[in-house]
Amino acid sequence: MRAPHDLRRAVRLLAGLYVCGDHRDTSTVQGALHSARRAAAAIVSDLGAAGSLHMTDPVPTVPRAA
Repeated sequence: MRAPHDLRRAVRLLAGLYVCGDHRDTSTVQGALHSARRAAAAIVSDLGAAGSLHMTDPVPTVPRAA
């Protein structure tokens, strides 16, 4: 990828249309993965979900009434 790099190109193109890949970040595997994370976060946000995208984060539990 020749300089200057156009880092952090938008992953949300239109309502309901998302794109990711190394062409949206740096031209590396890490850039492709980072843009995929940003696209996933945009989708989750647009769907109105909240919370962490990490599977290892504990799910909050509500204490049961006695």
